[in-house]
Amino acid sequence: MTWKQQHSGTQVKLRKIYFATNMIGIAVGDEGTLITTEDGGITWKRQNSGTTKNLRDISVSEDKLFAVGDDGLAIEYKIPMISKYRPRKLLFDEPEIIPYEPEIVWENLFTDSAGNLRNVFFIDDSHGWSVGENGAILHTTNGGRAWEKQNCPIDNTLIGLYFITPKLGWIMSRDASFLSTSDGGKTWRIINADSKPLISRYDSEMNSTKVAYNLKAVYFQSSSEGWAVGEDGAILHNIDGGPVWTAQDSKHNTTFNDIQFTNDNIGWAVGLWGTIVFTNDAGKNWFIQSSDTSYDLKGLHFINDKEGWVVGRDGIILHTHNSGADWLSQYSGVDENLNSVYFKNNKEGWIAGEKGLILHTQDGGLLWQREGSGTNKNLYDIYYNGKNLLVAVGAECTIIKQATQDIFP
Repeated sequence: MTWKQQHSGTQVKLRKIYFATNMIGIAVGDEGTLITTEDGGITWKRQNSGTTKNLRDISVSEDKLFAVGDDGLAIEYKIPMISKYRPRKLLFDEPEIIPYEPEIVWENLFTDSAGNLRNVFFIDDSHGWSVGENGAILHTTNGGRAWEKQNCPIDNTLIGLYFITPKLGWIMSRDASFLSTSDGGKTWRIINADSKPLISRYDSEMNSTKVAYNLKAVYFQSSSEGWAVGEDGAILHNIDGGPVWTAQDSKHNTTFNDIQFTNDNIGWAVGLWGTIVFTNDAGKNWFIQSSDTSYDLKGLHFINDKEGWVVGRDGIILHTHNSGADWLSQYSGVDENLNSVYFKNNKEGWIAGEKGLILHTQDGGLLWQREGSGTNKNLYDIYYNGKNLLVAVGAECTIIKQATQDIFP
């Protein structure tokens, strides 16, 4: 359906290409050209073919690779990264699909069909909370080994939370109800019951009316500032952790699915139809950035003011190294919807998506590898606490956890 040009690193004519997996491939061509890739064609490396004659075809067996070319040339190679995979049938036969079963490296901590979890947050290695549909609030005091349900004063979808101590925290709901606790969630109260923001609408007779917001995500920049986004271009701002959330003019009517700020002034929001907006003045003005895609974007994560990633529908991954002036696609190798992304530094990061999908990179996204999550439930949020705890949450109150090591401190 769509094709994108890749750079081979050579100007000679290439005559044959073969992929052993969705990431590992080889191509041959004129002047003895033999190139290989280990990242789905993002980068190609020239190999010593042992000849300068034109190579015209290749064939792969279980332990050898053969290339043939001009003047009766036939050369045998041993390239383990190609030939160790069971070869596909060539010529006109249908290719043989090689199933890939990643090693399960995630532990399933909790599953309850009571609803879907949308957000997770840990204040330290022990104390964490997760929130979701139908007022679901779950709490752990032992790093996720056990979870208890907390009572919520509203029966609405909770989209996000933030704690500054194990006792003091906030939750935002889909309809912009704002909850707070001072006892670790034993009791939650609505602190904006009399000042909940409403959005303007027109009824069937074109009369102006006020209705509840339909928010999708919230981001707490610090203990004193928060941002929320949702349908109809909604962007709400809270400056002091109090009850008042004020609407900002995003100048867009799209649905925003996620938002993040990297300091007091600089932030991004992403949404449907490839929409990315940017502010450098604390939301007074929002500017559109070109994503070069119409795919719905669902999650984003910046590690600083310059470098960030965006994920979305059908496996799309975008990356910027210049604050979004340019967004370049990265190859995910999957077609599932990607819902959430988190990077611990400019090298190592994770993505959570549909059907229990977890992707992991250790090179900034040049190569993404699937990890065994141990679940087939949709995952909606992934969170790293900055120390040694990586958690993802999703459908049917699924919570999975992986202990990580600081490979790139």
